Amino acid sequence: GHRGMTHSLIGLAVFAVLISPLALFWSWPIWAALCLGYASHLAADACTRSGIPLLYPRKRRFYLLPLRWRFRTGSLAEDALVPLVALLVLLLLLRLLPQPQN
Repeated sequence: GHRGMTHSLIGLAVFAVLISPLALFWSWPIWAALCLGYASHLAADACTRSGIPLLYPRKRRFYLLPLRWRFRTGSLAEDALVPLVALLVLLLLLRLLPQPQN
């Protein structure tokens, strides 16, 4: 299915290593923001009824919410969550960017 290795801690670690050269060209805060964006994607998917295989290749699914609070992928709840998470990541990124010196 769709949620395999890329939706696990292994996927997050591989992503972090692959984008680490960006830190040399931009900065570590940008790298951290990208990694946090990936992690927030995993967290959001862990709030769905499908969950995520956090410890891939183990088949067990992990969830962040109790069963009755989990939402369906593609539902109105998910559509409301995406802009909220995007806003939080943007605010974090703006906070981590270097501030101009006066």
